[in-house]
Amino acid sequence: MLSRVLRWFTNALFVTKWACLLVVVGFIAFLSGIEFVERTPLGRADGIVVLSGDPQRIREGVDLLAKGFSPRLFATGVDNGDEIARLRSLHRSLFDCCVDVDPRAQDTVEDALAVARWVHQNRVTSIIVVTSNFHLPRALLELGYVLPDVRSIPYPVVAGMVDLEDWRSSAPFKVLASEYAKFLAVWIRTHLIGRASFGSAVG
Repeated sequence: MLSRVLRWFTNALFVTKWACLLVVVGFIAFLSGIEFVERTPLGRADGIVVLSGDPQRIREGVDLLAKGFSPRLFATGVDNGDEIARLRSLHRSLFDCCVDVDPRAQDTVEDALAVARWVHQNRVTSIIVVTSNFHLPRALLELGYVLPDVRSIPYPVVAGMVDLEDWRSSAPFKVLASEYAKFLAVWIRTHLIGRASFGSAVG
């Protein structure tokens, strides 16, 4: 009996050690995929989509629209209403002709579904995805899940409410660790669940 317990305990330690190693390696890979320098999009797209969150995202999206990187912009989410109203007052003609806003989404999953509906309604085949740099990997997973045939051009917003310049310090590290956990959850869901479950929500 004792030998069986010891064997079980040894196997559990072995599995735990390798699971921890995989998590650490994955976190390093996750960090290596985050852009810490803003880069101009490599080309134009049919639409710019700005995901809810840091108000710096909508500022950068409107700036890309004004510079001609796309003819239309779609902003989604409940938490940038004040900033959108301020930008609308500054760029009235641009907003009147070229900006759509859907304030209903409350998280990244709902953001992606709102973007998918907008993409299908406007027959968009390529989008510039504007969101915070640490949020971009998860956002691209969600968008790729509901829009597998649409080309997504990432645009990482570096300047914003979360400063990741010294990511090893306590507050930025907590943000990155939390985002990595969410990223893993989305990766598991999007790779283990069929796309069919999203068909009715998008269509």
